[in-house]
Amino acid sequence: MKKNLHSRVSLFWATALGVLGLIITPAIALGAAKATVSVTPGNITADISVVLSGYTSKDSTPIKIACLGLSSSTPVFTDMAVQTGTNKYASTCTGLAGGTSYKYEVSSGTEVFPLVTGTFKTLDFGTTGGTITAKASVTTTQTSASFTITLSGAGASGFASQIKVVCFDEKGVATIPAADNASLAGTNVYGTKCTQLAPSTAKSASTYTYAISSIDGTSFSPITGSFTTAIGATVGEETYRIGSGPTVNPLGDGTFSVSVGVLITKPVIGLAYSVRLGYPINGTDCTFDSKFPTTFAVPSNNGPTEFSAVQTWIIPAGTYCIGVMHDISLSNKTQTYGIKSLPGGTFTASNTVTPNTGTPAEENAYGCVSTGTDSYCMLAPLPGIGELDANGKPTGKINVRTGVGAYLNGIIRLILGLIGVLSVFMIVVGGIEYMSTVSIGEK
Repeated sequence: MKKNLHSRVSLFWATALGVLGLIITPAIALGAAKATVSVTPGNITADISVVLSGYTSKDSTPIKIACLGLSSSTPVFTDMAVQTGTNKYASTCTGLAGGTSYKYEVSSGTEVFPLVTGTFKTLDFGTTGGTITAKASVTTTQTSASFTITLSGAGASGFASQIKVVCFDEKGVATIPAADNASLAGTNVYGTKCTQLAPSTAKSASTYTYAISSIDGTSFSPITGSFTTAIGATVGEETYRIGSGPTVNPLGDGTFSVSVGVLITKPVIGLAYSVRLGYPINGTDCTFDSKFPTTFAVPSNNGPTEFSAVQTWIIPAGTYCIGVMHDISLSNKTQTYGIKSLPGGTFTASNTVTPNTGTPAEENAYGCVSTGTDSYCMLAPLPGIGELDANGKPTGKINVRTGVGAYLNGIIRLILGLIGVLSVFMIVVGGIEYMSTVSIGEK
């Protein structure tokens, strides 16, 4: 009995030690791994490489790399490293500033190795990377300015930042939209443009200033300057004419579809034009109604001498006029507010039907004349149904679009009247038969 008890206790402890060994052995193996970190700083980036030693697993392990300011706990950059070989990992911290000190943190998501920290400093183009000189040239059109920025000097080939170009109007307000970051156009050459600028005129020049700088602020000295846009057409010099239409089509529900195309000569490039609909007043003027929708058409920057704007409306019956309107402002420079009514742009949308002149309409005996598919003449007028003549007598003419309901109501009233008359007649006949019957049994 004692021997069996002793065997059971031994088996228990052996099992417990085995399970404990399974738990402790991987932990000892995990803690044995070591991470060696190397950093290669750039001007606004830092390449970080990690090599693991003492890690025998065939599976990769997640490694997190973060770059922080020396006095900050919020990472400027953080990402999971990419495995580049057996127990080798790498990542690049981006969005850094030139000539600035940072610290890095390398950690394992599965605690394969202890946290590794260190510091590094990004390169400064003005010192370590060599000096950079930036030169800019500007080419203008009526509404835009194109910039070409050329970098030279010992550090030009290693330039890794971005170039920002901003244009300002005469009041020092940045144009909308301001130029985007310049894009690489060649070896050490970058380009971008400011758009939607106001054109110069023969009497007034549109002058703008610009500022060019590197985003990291340390690559090269900022460049400033000014330019004047090219002379172009101005508000008030445009001419307008009807190119197509107005085309009026009835929709069958009392409304009409109207389409018109307008040709605009000598448009101001970048200015938005719209075809508008309104009502004629005083026989010549036109007042435009904002309830009729409109879309704006903008001439392209290649400077067309003439372009077309097309508009379509759904309108009720009436008399209308067509004109052209352009927007009020262009790149912070107020222009003359222009609304012009077009010759030949007045038209009438009407439900009036013109009789078929090829086959003369025939008149019935009651003076009814069918003038088209919208009307119908009965063979003889019925009381309460159809139109009346000048003397108030029915003609038997029915408007098939609007008078069908009245026609049906009249027929129903007529039938009910006939039923009433027939009922009275049958009662009278029944009374006469009753009085003339001799047999008492039949009464």
